[in-house]
Amino acid sequence: MSFHSQQLMRKIETMTVQVVKHSFYKIEIDTHEAPQHPVIYFRKCGKCATAKGMDRQHNRIVNETVEAWRPFSQQIRRYTVSRVPSDVVVGGEIRKA
Repeated sequence: MSFHSQQLMRKIETMTVQVVKHSFYKIEIDTHEAPQHPVIYFRKCGKCATAKGMDRQHNRIVNETVEAWRPFSQQIRRYTVSRVPSDVVVGGEIRKA
């Protein structure tokens, strides 16, 4: 085995696997026609390490939601974006809201 191969093997042995945690956001959109039946969907993003990062991520999700629903803005009464625990959404199904 060459010297370069040995170094590569040592490097691979010392590499650690990082588990990527996620933040889940529940987005509710209330319309004028059906205020009691909001449109509800979830988004998943990589979890931020700092409170400032989480705040920025939340603002980004809000801005992207408003932009995505802009064509329907005349019909929308309220947007609600909230961070929820992972057990609320499992496999795309709502567990408890």
